[in-house]
Amino acid sequence: MFLQAAAPPAYTYESGDAGSVVFSSGTLQTGTESLVEITGTSGNFVEGQTMVGFGSSDVQVRRAWVVAPNKVWANVWVAPNASITQVIATVITGFQVITQPFAVQIAPLNSRTPVLSSQLATATAATTLSSTASGAFPGASVTLAGSNLGGVSVTVADRPATVLNTSASQVTFAIPLGLAAGPAIVKVSNGLETSSIVIPIEAVPAGTGGNTFGSAGQ
Repeated sequence: MFLQAAAPPAYTYESGDAGSVVFSSGTLQTGTESLVEITGTSGNFVEGQTMVGFGSSDVQVRRAWVVAPNKVWANVWVAPNASITQVIATVITGFQVITQPFAVQIAPLNSRTPVLSSQLATATAATTLSSTASGAFPGASVTLAGSNLGGVSVTVADRPATVLNTSASQVTFAIPLGLAAGPAIVKVSNGLETSSIVIPIEAVPAGTGGNTFGSAGQ
């Protein structure tokens, strides 16, 4: 700088890949929680360093998982009284910020749609499962609350789950054996519509032998 004060050297940094993302669902219904799959072009998603957000306090990301360098699964909740409008979405990964205007359209609730909650409970106790609780493991029975759940069928990671009991407000099912620990997509169908959320599958606790617990009525 002293020798070249009149024309100081300069270095121009490359702008890098601005990146882009695609959201699997362009429409979210009010009063629901559902899976949104986010696919990116940059391949830089890292667990613990990637966050997803929406430009409205009425749309909240309950939890997100990086399942591949270019893919994120997120459970997204929309308030029952949310405005019927389009919402901006942002994905932050490291120092990279990817913003997509009008990413999601908020729509009124379809009365036929199964409404799900990702907060599962064990079928034998009212204890809510968390990402650190060994409750939602292969062979375990869990209860999912919501509405429009009477007579539904359930799959976990695209494998049929044994439904033990259903009512309009909840369904109890057994998580299929043989699933690996990690996030898994639960699909619930009432014959008219299908809804999906992600749940964290835990490793089978030592000593259980992978047996099914907490059958309905026990």
